[in-house]
Amino acid sequence: MFNTGSTPPQTLSLLLVSMTLLALGCSETGLQRLPAPDPPPLRFLDARPPVFDPPQGTVEPTIPPEKTPPQDPPQDPPETTPPEIISGCDSPDATAIWDGGEIWVATNGAMERTGTVTVSDEGLFDVYSAFSAESGDTQWNESSFYRFENEIAPEGKSHQSNCSEDWVVQDVDNFEAWESGDYLYIGTFLLVEGENTMLMSHYCLLFEEGECQEFHFEEEPSSTCPSSNPNSAHFSGELCLLLSSNDPN
Repeated sequence: MFNTGSTPPQTLSLLLVSMTLLALGCSETGLQRLPAPDPPPLRFLDARPPVFDPPQGTVEPTIPPEKTPPQDPPQDPPETTPPEIISGCDSPDATAIWDGGEIWVATNGAMERTGTVTVSDEGLFDVYSAFSAESGDTQWNESSFYRFENEIAPEGKSHQSNCSEDWVVQDVDNFEAWESGDYLYIGTFLLVEGENTMLMSHYCLLFEEGECQEFHFEEEPSSTCPSSNPNSAHFSGELCLLLSSNDPN
């Protein structure tokens, strides 16, 4: 018998196992030949992130709205062309006093005339004349154009144009008689309070420079621009000033 008084329990357990294996005919070499048990299967962690329910009372994050695409800046409204003929001038927006009597320009005489118009108020005005042509179909090219020169508009050109940088006042009585009391549009001009220099020119000056051929009438060969026919365009001195709807102010 073994003396087990001072031997630790762990050592006794190993001795008993060893003696049992020797009794069964197992040696150390035989134990080494025994097949090793299969290792336990490996467990892999799930790669997907865990899904957590938000706690009660938590506000779900909001997705910011899509950005609004930039808007084009507002465009200025298109300019409107004043009516070419108005009946009477009962309510002018300013008064205009011509310093002389009736003048005219003609292809067989002076093709430019000047004078002074005194205006009561400064502004951009649609300017109308009491009449500009009066010979019916005997003179087909009684057309003209105007400029009003002053310190703020030294060139005096019309803000509305139908021929290069000017507004040609076409011969309007070729096909029907001119009605008494009607006013003809001669352009939109920036006028100052006080004196403004008016320049009246015959359309044939533009025609001879190759400008605006579409305004030339050739129905009567003796009344074309190169002819010696007077083709006189008249200015009575009576003006009607209406504030322009195209004035940015």
